Amino acid sequence: MPIVWVKADGSLEIQRIALTYLERERLPGEPTDVAVMRLALRLQSKVPAWVGLTPQLVTEANLPPDRTQRHKWRLQGGRVQVDLTVPDPPAPKKAKKDAIDAAVTLADLKAVLKVII
Repeated sequence: MPIVWVKADGSLEIQRIALTYLERERLPGEPTDVAVMRLALRLQSKVPAWVGLTPQLVTEANLPPDRTQRHKWRLQGGRVQVDLTVPDPPAPKKAKKDAIDAAVTLADLKAVLKVII
């Protein structure tokens, strides 16, 4: 059962607990969702970026099958949806290539290379 952590900007962190670990840590008679949430809270204390966030449980069926746009995933009504209004992140090398293309003089190119190198 995936655990969803909603960050301040709306983006998601998704964590799954291995079934072997879940079965080993489950208390006698404890339902799966309660055990997963208890383990999620334990996990939260070990990951500083998750402190203050509220974990939420979703089913595998409520996750998009296509993972190529994970940066656009948002939690809406208990389901993880692709939010098409979220812009794509810039390509890491695009800004450098654009700066090189924009260089007109040798001095411009030297300034760009000093930043890149």
